[in-house]
Formats: sequence, C-alpha cells, structure tokens
Amino acid sequence: DSSIKIVESDGEDEDKNEEFHSSSSSLIIVTTDTSDSDENYEDAKSESGLGTSTHSDESDRIDRNEIIDTFDHSQRFAFVDTQFQNVLNQAKKGDAYSMVQAGRFLQKGEYGAKVDKKASFEMYEKAAKKGHVIGLYNYATCKMNGIGTDVDVDEAYDAMEKAADEKKKSPQAMNTYGEWLLKKDPKNKKAALKYFLNAMKYGSSSGTFNAAKIYESLGADKREEALRLYQDAGE
Repeated sequence: DSSIKIVESDGEDEDKNEEFHSSSSSLIIVTTDTSDSDENYEDAKSESGLGTSTHSDESDRIDRNEIIDTFDHSQRFAFVDTQFQNVLNQAKKGDAYSMVQAGRFLQKGEYGAKVDKKASFEMYEKAAKKGHVIGLYNYATCKMNGIGTDVDVDEAYDAMEKAADEKKKSPQAMNTYGEWLLKKDPKNKKAALKYFLNAMKYGSSSGTFNAAKIYESLGADKREEALRLYQDAGE
C-alpha cells in the first residue's frame, strides 16, 4: 500500500509519515502473491495495468501513513482562501470538519498556523471523539506512527476500525483497516476480505483489486471470481 501516493507537498517534509494530501478514494493494500499457470489471469492483470501486489489508479490511492484533510474532491479546496484563525474559531464552536482542517494547518504550518504537531493531534482527537470519519482516520494514523503523540498500536487499530465501519461509508478507511489486518496477521484473509468487499461496494477499485488478490490466493475454486474482479478493477 504504502509506496505509491498522491501528495500535496512542498518538498520540505523529510518524513513521509508527516506529509499531507487530499484524495478522493482509498488506500492501497499489500496482499500475498500466488503463482498461477492459467494465462487468462495474467492477461487480465496485464490489461488492467494492475501488476501483482498493489493497485495504483491515480484517482484511487492514499498512503496508509498519510494524514488527510478530506475524502471528497468537492471539499478539497473548501478552505483555500480561509485563514487559520477563522477555521480555528469554527473548530472551537464544535464543528468537527473544521477541527480536521485546523489539525492539518497546525501540522503543516499553513494559512497562518505555526507548526505544532501536538496541537494538531489534539484537533484530530477532538474530531474523532465526535465520530467524524476523517478525524478517526487521522487520529488512528497519528497513533500508529507517533505523530504528535505516543505510538499506541492498539488504540490506532481501534480508531481505524471505527472509521472503517460500513455506516461511515469510507472506502479509504475500509481499505486501510483491511491492510492493517493483513499486516498484523497475513493469515487473516477472511476478516480483511470483508473490508475490501465493503470498499468495493462504494466503487473503490483498490478494494476490488485487493479482494481479487485474496480470492486468487484461496485456490482454484475462487479463480473465476478473482478474474472477474481483476477485470472490474481495471475498468
């Protein structure tokens, strides 16, 4: 998942875990490869341009270690002309999305904000407590990578699981949590597959591709389904 990403960066950040970006869709996941002698599998993967381990559709990828400010292109530049103080004022009034934006500005040092990763994390935490899906996502990412807070892997998993709840309708979080499950235990394919299939329901080509990879690894009786999903992911 993690080496291919769309990043809004000025080139000043050296640590990839501290960069920001906005994207409309899901994180790439890393899955296991299995050899297959059936040529139509390789043809399907070749035609879709998907390779063998990750999916890299430019409109459908986020690094799992990235902090984000929105899942929606329509909101991507919502605050581009708004100064930090105005956003902070809205955050103080309890607006969860403004908390996410203020957290981003504090971490990046944008729109009049001074870089303060601890304060940034606290903003994400407040948004997470309100159940805001991006707040939960960023809070989990910070806890996983120790950005503005101590590393707490268990807390990170708990928060990302909440973000990945189907009711939140976030294929990005679904894909990320599925990837984390596989990273924690590569044998945990069944649990991860549930999240990839949920992401697929919301049009995530990464989720579709990742589900195909798992089906392919399960044996001959799942090959037809895997082929269909590879083709769907490449459309």
